[in-house]
Amino acid sequence: HGLLSPINKIGPDLLRVSSLIKRINNDSFSEIVFALSGGIESDATVLYLQRQIKSSFEGKVTRIARGIPSSGDIDYLDLGTLTQAMLDRRDI
Repeated sequence: HGLLSPINKIGPDLLRVSSLIKRINNDSFSEIVFALSGGIESDATVLYLQRQIKSSFEGKVTRIARGIPSSGDIDYLDLGTLTQAMLDRRDI
């Protein structure tokens, strides 16, 4: 339901975080996967949510990988995308 954005005056109270926390605490999950677009606001939102659920959720908390699309041309990538692709790399 949105992203944290202090510059746009969107704080946690506008994101209905408390209802998400209640749902996490009332249901049985083994993993929570954050699937947000890339960007500073997404990173801040995921970090905030991780900190909020850390004390009450014992399962695995992950985020989808970001980086080079499967059909993307490496010559047209920005530095941030290439950096994230390197950070999210895995063994083959």
